[in-house]
Amino acid sequence: MYPAIFRVPDMAKTSLYAAIIFCICTDTCLAYRFVGSESLSDALVAHHYSINDRLDAVIVVDPTMPTFEYHTYYAMGYADEPEGEQGRLHFLEHIIAGMGSRPSGELNQLIMRNGGQHLAYTAHHMTYFTMRFPREKLALAVEIDRDRFYRTLFDMEFIDNEKQVVLTELSRNSTRSRRRFSRQFWGLVYGREKFNGVGTAALIEGIKPGDLQQLFHNVLRRKRRLVVVIGDVDEDDVLTKLAEAFPAGDRKREDRSPLSRFPNPDALGERYQTKFENLSKSRFRKAWHIPGPGHPDHAGFLVLASILVRRSNSLRSSLLDSQTVNSFSVWINGYKGFGLISFVAEMDPVSSTEVIENAVLARLEDKKTHGVSENDLSAARNSQLRRQYSEFYDRSDMAYRFGQAFAQAGDPLLYPRTINQIQHVSSDDIPRIVREHLIEDNAITLAWTIKEPLLTGPDFFVLAIVVFVCGGTLFAIILAVRRRALKPICNVADNEETRKYHY
Repeated sequence: MYPAIFRVPDMAKTSLYAAIIFCICTDTCLAYRFVGSESLSDALVAHHYSINDRLDAVIVVDPTMPTFEYHTYYAMGYADEPEGEQGRLHFLEHIIAGMGSRPSGELNQLIMRNGGQHLAYTAHHMTYFTMRFPREKLALAVEIDRDRFYRTLFDMEFIDNEKQVVLTELSRNSTRSRRRFSRQFWGLVYGREKFNGVGTAALIEGIKPGDLQQLFHNVLRRKRRLVVVIGDVDEDDVLTKLAEAFPAGDRKREDRSPLSRFPNPDALGERYQTKFENLSKSRFRKAWHIPGPGHPDHAGFLVLASILVRRSNSLRSSLLDSQTVNSFSVWINGYKGFGLISFVAEMDPVSSTEVIENAVLARLEDKKTHGVSENDLSAARNSQLRRQYSEFYDRSDMAYRFGQAFAQAGDPLLYPRTINQIQHVSSDDIPRIVREHLIEDNAITLAWTIKEPLLTGPDFFVLAIVVFVCGGTLFAIILAVRRRALKPICNVADNEETRKYHY
């Protein structure tokens, strides 16, 4: 086993804003030392190990914690499921986390009885299970993980009960406009007619134990996994227990490097607009395809985002202060082999999304043409570094970062390098990345707006006048005709004679 070492700062005691990379031991060993107290830098170290051909581990010994985190990450999520099968993996996650290898309800009772907590989640490209226990319960955590991996039960009664849970989750999500907007956007990104990680009601109701067993044993268990252990543990003890629980497999390790391409290139450069009646909020999202995590330009976009959403004199502040939008955010996200910078806005239903888009494009054009000042760049770098470091306050967030990098780029120690890359972003990088990446042919634009009624308020006013005038005229004509129809016949004859003889 060849470890890679990542030195993590104790942010509860010091604020650190610079990182220097050192390579120590052999050429397979990397150390990330953060400027600050030498004792603090040495006290918290992340080691990356290969346990066997399908299992990696990251271990961080933190004696300041009375507990430890035990996370298991699988490099597969609902975006990796085939068209029409999305939702099976999410349902399987419910079975693994809720039942595991024990009869219904016993796993949850076992964890709670030993002072633990647990949860599970399915994301775009990873499925993960987390546990937190007191420091002396490491053996129990490994046992639960091992039994779930090798002996998860697929009890029909439990599955039927869980169907109702998932159907309730699906129903709740289907009524939320923001969720539906997000699903439509990701359907465009991944080229799916229906993109829904929870699945459809028909799929959920039709799930059978055999379907889940096949997905688990023939698909999920063949994916690479990462176990992250952070807390007051003995590193050698963790390694020994993991090696005993998960002996070497007989299948070749999957490729660590996912394809670096956009999943649905046909959507790039396209504009999509959907109109609804009675829409409570107009929604807008414009996202550009950018390099994924690990690429130096990805760090540049993180800094750019900090510039665009700072508290004053920014794109976000100008839109909010002018009350053009109700909310506005800029997201930098990494996925398997690609990244996105997304501008997301919510506004009153009568507002125009064109105003938002023009504001975004104008601000990007300004950065491309005039760049950024050194003061603005330094402030944005420090803001982004503070954000990156703050995620290490919570050891669970730290574990998540390792797992996310593992699933997206095959490298759990990617984020320390991202911190180093942020520090090296220069003022010349910002206009360059805008010029190279943020072009219209590289973007997806999606807008939800209210459907205009056939008649607007002024239209109704004009129509009312027309109806009143025409109605009055028509009424007068009808009244005159009725009066003539009621006159005696002799009067009509007299009139005829009068007209004939010109009296």
